[in-house]
Amino acid sequence: FGGVMTAATVFLNGHRLGEFRGGYSQFFFELTEKVNWRGDNVIAVIVDSTERKDIPPFGGEIDYLTFGGIYRDVNLRVVPQTFIDNIFAKPVDVLQSDRRLEVRCFLNSRDPGPRERKFKVELLDDSRIVATKEGEASTSSPHTDLTLSNLRAIELWELNRPKLYDVRVSLIEDGVQTDKYKTRIGFREARFTPEGFLLNGTHLKLRGLNRHQTYPYVGQAMPARVQRRDAWILRKELKCNIVRTSHYPQSPHFLDACDEYGLMVLEEIPGWQHIGDQKWKDLSVDYVD
Repeated sequence: FGGVMTAATVFLNGHRLGEFRGGYSQFFFELTEKVNWRGDNVIAVIVDSTERKDIPPFGGEIDYLTFGGIYRDVNLRVVPQTFIDNIFAKPVDVLQSDRRLEVRCFLNSRDPGPRERKFKVELLDDSRIVATKEGEASTSSPHTDLTLSNLRAIELWELNRPKLYDVRVSLIEDGVQTDKYKTRIGFREARFTPEGFLLNGTHLKLRGLNRHQTYPYVGQAMPARVQRRDAWILRKELKCNIVRTSHYPQSPHFLDACDEYGLMVLEEIPGWQHIGDQKWKDLSVDYVD
């Protein structure tokens, strides 16, 4: 589920799979054990759209509407017994000649059998492989780290030339590729200093606006095309170079378009002039992860 406002309890064939609290983050539940493989299956969702004090941003007063319901994409993901759950690709020292890319790979495995498992990480410029690295996939720790080094020919992401690269991670078991995962990144360094804001070491005057994910008549429920159009309007028509996602994480379609159009993003966790109890704080930290 890409987003359900504000809490969702999911059932499959009458079996409760769990509850997710929070309206702005994606979540998933494992279906396999409750699937009826010989007949129909029914997925049911109970949606609680009240302003619950145990869920950020609620508990105080907020100055915007949150609406309710299943308002982002819903997908069924089919994976092997052992699969790549997620990856996090982090460019490091991008302004130096020895710039590198640190890739953290998260493995999810329900296969107890002994296998030789490896990760293969590739950095691609369109379809051209720029760099590659292989390493053993750890099943004893929650993640495996691999680093692509000496990326001298990398082109930096700039406002007027927002260069993006693909990071492709493959899972290889006993010599056979069994899963793959791909994401996009840009090589850039953004810094706030006493002298002002620096993008890739160059002083930049920030010109931006706040953006809510709210539309007339439909509230928050808008498809990818319109989400991307908002990014285009901000960058191309209003000539902004930064947008603040007030006051919560916003649609991945909008964020991807910002990367493509050369629009920087200051993204926020859900909140407005209020901090709740420890469980409230823990949820906020989970949203960041």
